[in-house]
This record gives sequence, C-alpha cells and structure tokens, in this order.
Amino acid sequence: MKFRKMLAAWSVLLYASCIRSSHELKDVFLASINTFRKLHGCPKLHLSEQLCASAAEHAKILCQNVIIETSYDNMTSELICTSRDPLTCVDDWHYQENFYDYKKAKYIKKAENFTLIIWKSSKEFGLGKCLHESGVFFVVVKMYPRGNIEGRFKENVPKEIRNSSSASSLYKPISYKYFFPVSIILPALAFKLLF
Repeated sequence: MKFRKMLAAWSVLLYASCIRSSHELKDVFLASINTFRKLHGCPKLHLSEQLCASAAEHAKILCQNVIIETSYDNMTSELICTSRDPLTCVDDWHYQENFYDYKKAKYIKKAENFTLIIWKSSKEFGLGKCLHESGVFFVVVKMYPRGNIEGRFKENVPKEIRNSSSASSLYKPISYKYFFPVSIILPALAFKLLF
C-alpha cells in the first residue's frame, strides 16, 4: 500500500514537471496574457528567447534559495509567481484589476502585476520556471520594455473593452487545450492505485 501511495504521488509530480514543459508553459502563459491584453485593447506580446533565458536563470536562483526577490533593471519588468499549479498565475495577476483605480491612473502596489501584464507599450515576453523539491514551481516572467512607469499609466493601462460583442468569447481556459487528457488520466491512475 505504501508503494502505491508513493507511485501515485510520483505520477502527480510527473504530470507537474514533465507535461508542463518550459515550451508548453511559455505558450500557455503567452496566450493567456495576450488574451487579457486583447480584452483591454492592447497589442499582443511576442516571445523573446533572450528574455526567456534571463527569466529561467532568475527562476533557478529563486528556487535554489527559496526566496521571492525581483531582479530589477531599467529595461524589463518582472513578475514572479510560486504555485503548485503555475497555470493559475496569470489569472491571479489579472484579478488584481480589482485593486486598480482607472480614474487616478497611477501605481498601486496591490495591482502592480495586473498593470504589468496589461502595459500597452510592452512588446516582448519571456518565461522561466524551476520546480522546487517541495513540488512548488517558481515562475518568472519578464517583459520588455518595462512597465509601471510613473506618469504613463493612463495611456498604458486601458479599461477592459466591454462593448465588444466578441469580448466575452475571448477568454477560454487555455490550460484545457494543452493538459486536459493528462489532467484526467493521471489523477484517475493515482486514484486507482490508492484503492
């Protein structure tokens, strides 16, 4: 019985680490962020391998040291997320819109990740991840050029377009497109092994 529980736990970890390869995770994050950007009338971000390499390097450092610390530079913005399910990160960042005041159009700490993913003048995106032995992913997203610049919020963080007939159909749970079969099979396998 102990072996079956260990095998079930290993199956779940295999799902988390192998199925969510860096390439697939980049695609899902980029598609999710671009979906939210489109809802706000912002242009799509494009994948940058240079930003991905920088983000991966920083994610590895954070994971090894078990810290959450942004590596500030003048050229890029950085978002950090730790989660057992990294696919929730983008939704969590977009949820911060609830704390943003469009009338004041200025930096608000509680909304900083939201304003970064929507920042209209950002053009490039990079993602790096590292899986900690505890099963927690350290995910770093870098965007260029940098966002959250004082005095530029009004033109870079537009409200969601609510009048568009297609706006409600823009957001689809992208994670299912990539992970649905495995997300059903592995937990079912783990359940069968446990009982």
